[in-house]
Amino acid sequence: MKILSAACAVFALASPVAAVAVNLQNPSALSVVSGKNVPVGSHPDFIKPRTTWVDGQNAVEWPADPQFAYFGVPLHAIPYCFVNQEAKEKLQHHVWQAMQAWMKALGGDPGDVDHRVHGIGHLVTFQWVQVNCYKDDYRDPSNPGTWNVPGWEHALAIHLVPSGTSSKPGFRPKEKNNEAGRNHMYLQAIPRAPGDSINASPGQLQAFTHELGHVLGLGHAHQHPDAPVKLRCENLPNMDWVIDLALMNDEYKHYKNEPDGRTKLRDFLCKRENYDKAVFAGCAFTEYVTNRPGMKVIGPYDQDSIMHYPTMAHWKDAEGNYHDEVWKSHMPWNPDQATMSHVHADGSEEPFPLNIEISKGDVAAVKSRYPA
Repeated sequence: MKILSAACAVFALASPVAAVAVNLQNPSALSVVSGKNVPVGSHPDFIKPRTTWVDGQNAVEWPADPQFAYFGVPLHAIPYCFVNQEAKEKLQHHVWQAMQAWMKALGGDPGDVDHRVHGIGHLVTFQWVQVNCYKDDYRDPSNPGTWNVPGWEHALAIHLVPSGTSSKPGFRPKEKNNEAGRNHMYLQAIPRAPGDSINASPGQLQAFTHELGHVLGLGHAHQHPDAPVKLRCENLPNMDWVIDLALMNDEYKHYKNEPDGRTKLRDFLCKRENYDKAVFAGCAFTEYVTNRPGMKVIGPYDQDSIMHYPTMAHWKDAEGNYHDEVWKSHMPWNPDQATMSHVHADGSEEPFPLNIEISKGDVAAVKSRYPA
């Protein structure tokens, strides 16, 4: 399975993927930099109530760029930069690890001579722009300051955030949005204790790898139209807020006077596209997304996908608080707190596990968008 924006691991590798460095004075001049030379630190989480990856109307595949060509074949190069020095120091090594994971799963980096000779079936790669995205006036994602990379306004800007890992889907062209930093990814730092290896574990890297899947154009596996998902609308993030918002709308005011009106309205709204536009975090769970303009379903449902949420994603405790410890595979299965479950034909339910590796379906989907 894969849902892609139509326009639109997780293991340490033995041999590092080469990173293509952009020469800012002469963008057509490329130099290959060993991934071994990349720094430290970083960690994952989930989306905040501002999740917007499903905006397939404005996202396309990263374009093939003639200035990034090997053997005369333009690569779909994804240039990326870190928003400031702190983000670079705390995220760079683990971003590099997650990129390695994707390149290994895809069969190798198309910029590698051996892989180009033997063929690996794709033409997508990552390129580090070797300066910070923003000048020293950067403050946070909502107040990023002055763009620092003229001519590379389309580069993927990687932000360090305290919570709420998320990313824009695919590539957002200037015809739709000409804002510098419009392609961006929000990541949390992976805590490292004294004596820890610089390399993160597959579980720790899961969110990084998942978010890069969005950057490549993948949607959520659990939102595939054939996914055997039982959605627990009562546990979705921000659901009460969405109900309150809807009750201020004349179209839904009648629910106030109906028996179990809030429950009926909740079950209706948690699948309604209009309330995704109201910045509804639960939109990352619901199935209507597959019908949105710009979204395309490729392949069968894939429960093993790195893009599949686990059952306890954004789990809700007895006090009604939401938690983001979704990447902990030991999270207990509690139907009263879960956001979704795997439902079988006989009505029985079981939890969805936490997937920490890129699946064959993930690989097939990416190769279908960036074929060699």
